Amino acid sequence: MTPHTFAEEDLQVIRAVDARRNRGERTGLADLEIVLKEQNIRLSAQRLGGLVGKVDGFHWTYDVSAELVRFVTRLAAVKRRRTVLDVWCGYGEIASSIAADQPAAHVRGIAGSADLLSLLRYVDAPVEWAMGGMQISAELLGTDNDLVVGALPAGIDLEVLLLEQASRSLSVDGDALLVALSSRMVGSARDAWLLRLQEHGLRLAACFWLPRKSLGPTLGAQSVLVHIARGEQRDVFVAELPETEEQVTAVLNAYQKHRQTSDPRTGRWIPLDKYTALPRLVAREQLERLGRALGPIHRLADVATVASWAPGAFSPEGAVLIPRSGSPNRPVVLGASADDLKGQHLALRVRDDVALPEFVAHYFNSSVGRLTRETLSGGVTVPHISAKELLDAPVFFPPLKTQVETLAADGKIASLQAELAELRHRIWQKPKDVAAVASEIAKVNHEDRLDTWLETLPFPLATILWLYHTQTSAKDRVDTLLHFFEAYAQYWATVLLSIDLHAEGTRQERQVRIHEVLKRLNQDIRFAGIGTWNVIIELLAKDARALQGQPDAWAAWRRGAALGDTSAADMLHSKVALEVLKAAGTRRNTWKGHGGVVSDSEASDRLVTAEGLLWTLRTAVGEAWATYPLYRMGGLVFEDGLFLATAERAMGSRAPFRLQSIELRAAAEKGRLYLAGDGTRDALPLMPFVKLMPAPKTEANACYFYNRATKDGVRFVSYHFAVEADITGVFDDTARALDFLTGET
Repeated sequence: MTPHTFAEEDLQVIRAVDARRNRGERTGLADLEIVLKEQNIRLSAQRLGGLVGKVDGFHWTYDVSAELVRFVTRLAAVKRRRTVLDVWCGYGEIASSIAADQPAAHVRGIAGSADLLSLLRYVDAPVEWAMGGMQISAELLGTDNDLVVGALPAGIDLEVLLLEQASRSLSVDGDALLVALSSRMVGSARDAWLLRLQEHGLRLAACFWLPRKSLGPTLGAQSVLVHIARGEQRDVFVAELPETEEQVTAVLNAYQKHRQTSDPRTGRWIPLDKYTALPRLVAREQLERLGRALGPIHRLADVATVASWAPGAFSPEGAVLIPRSGSPNRPVVLGASADDLKGQHLALRVRDDVALPEFVAHYFNSSVGRLTRETLSGGVTVPHISAKELLDAPVFFPPLKTQVETLAADGKIASLQAELAELRHRIWQKPKDVAAVASEIAKVNHEDRLDTWLETLPFPLATILWLYHTQTSAKDRVDTLLHFFEAYAQYWATVLLSIDLHAEGTRQERQVRIHEVLKRLNQDIRFAGIGTWNVIIELLAKDARALQGQPDAWAAWRRGAALGDTSAADMLHSKVALEVLKAAGTRRNTWKGHGGVVSDSEASDRLVTAEGLLWTLRTAVGEAWATYPLYRMGGLVFEDGLFLATAERAMGSRAPFRLQSIELRAAAEKGRLYLAGDGTRDALPLMPFVKLMPAPKTEANACYFYNRATKDGVRFVSYHFAVEADITGVFDDTARALDFLTGET
């Protein structure tokens, strides 16, 4: 939720409450009520929520986001309403909005406590407020409500009780729009209360999934807005709470005209017995888009059998053992390797004419296979895969001939890795034999192929590495590699900052955490170097890793990041890559502090060290950046609930960039840099610490990295463009980002 900002009139109220508290008079909500009465104040529901949180330090109910209020009001406006009941009205946001939108309606709001009821009477809205609490009588609910709304109390029996009672209070043509926990919408939990509603002639018409923090600040659980109406149960409309006016229009059009849209988040009609959760549907379609490049699609149930397996049990011949619970990173193994396994598994056996067991095991350990397992276990507190879910999964197996060739190539790679590991062991066991070992390395490593790898990197990084690749002087190459490591740290940190600070609901609390850590470690982003960026990486990567054991939270983080392939997620919190950057920072400080002229011999020694760090980074990163490409957005066309963007794919070392059409759920700003993972329909705007822009004098296209804030403006530097390697200017977007991160706004 967006943090409350207080106008001067609200600050006067807060000061008056503080003054009463300092005199030892009554405290909390009672103080606030007295001040509102003394100053004869009428205020909005949103203002009331902000004041309660400020003066009492405790939120007695949810703040309801503006997006949720707007959508419920728009959905309610499909019909003219005579009677409206907000069965759990909170601070009155929804009831007030509907009363303003439909002035002819009689709107009632039921408060959850006497204290809230006293305050609601100061809300400037034509709403009749009443007391409900934990027991709401049938007389208070009534029996002829054209519309019932409410953000129901979560996690207690009252939630389901209110949902059922409120729905049964509807008029013949009435509707209920109620917010409840998503756990009430899947499996037996949903079927129990829905069966009781169906006995009273009611049906689940639609289920709109809410982004986290749609209800704040206390509720972090996934919640949904359900539409319940009278009539026989039919297909259920599912969508995500729309955020923009274009998305609201697209969702309502799909709902009212019974249309299927190209993205499940803007509307799909699904049989109730086939519906589980929207996030799982979204992930499955993303998986199918990613998998089409791998091979023909199969529904696993059509080509395989599944049985339960536990340690000590017999492993069926040719079976692949898939962990039933835990992180999707837990390895899948062949049944023949089951001796040391622990925990419950599923024994999967695919038909011999479809796939080889060895290929199936590798497949489920790949990024796509891990995404498949994550999709199956999403939406539960503890990751868990059932046999039914596994059999319903889509898989992409190429022809058997391709599988054989893939396994053979993998075997050769494994052999080379083993040989290189053996050579590494030898050089540390007997350093005097390094010349002989170097000769052996040359036989294994026929070609470094750095030029191939750098083409998988984002353009801002690839251009620096290409400069290194073309240089001959050891001194120049060392300097360029040090620039590369600093640029890599800055780019990585910028991506993580962009992810953490993109969501409005958590933006403020994340800013506070980042600012506190930087201050404690004596780091200042206004004069950022590789050490500052490494601190940010360590903090945010650690926080991201902590989410992996929470399926819903991890899926939400990845989605907010616009990530597709799980290898990119692994790269963004890689401990090995961070250790490389820390070592590079230490080397840079040591070498720069050395002073004096560096001899050719010393430069060559430094180059060996720097190149060793580069190869370690390359091994840790692989080609994961290629699955999380950088785009410079062009024009947009809106159609069927999606934006079709023409974008420049800013990857590799060469410009001009390749143009590509990508589908997006939300509009993107022309000319701005975004990250968009393969298979997603989301794009993450990159914070303005990296820029692609023409140099002021030469107008040649170049990449610039933020360097520091000065009295003359914001300074950017280029590590590959020697003509104008230093630019200082206004750069309002970067200045605003710096002010936010330093807590100056």
